Amino acid sequence: MNPFLQLKDLVDKLPPVKPAEPAGIQPPVGMTPCACGKKFIPITDIKIITTPYCTAIDTMCRECCQQCPKHALIVCIRCKSVAAKLAPHRDKSGFVFEASKPYHTPFCPNCAPDCVSSPIAEKAVWDQEQKRK
Repeated sequence: MNPFLQLKDLVDKLPPVKPAEPAGIQPPVGMTPCACGKKFIPITDIKIITTPYCTAIDTMCRECCQQCPKHALIVCIRCKSVAAKLAPHRDKSGFVFEASKPYHTPFCPNCAPDCVSSPIAEKAVWDQEQKRK
């Protein structure tokens, strides 16, 4: 008998594969997880952030937003979401993160689970300009 036919016969006798259970708790219909990961928010509460480079979503609920008003937004260009919010400040290189201003990163933990850090495009450009001076 042909080896491929034998293999097909063996595979046909195997029990069907059950789909894997989804990881974590699934949100109720019409809800999505808040960025904090502790609660669900209505999909209608998702904020749309328009930046000069892309349109992104912010899934942080109103209560969480009250904890970080006027923070700089770090927007992931790959998955088009707000990856982080930073308090306005000047970092050790002199780059200033301004209140309520969006900054862009090429990837984040949402779309690259093994991501530990990601460059911020505006800061990288600023650093290059400072080196030229």
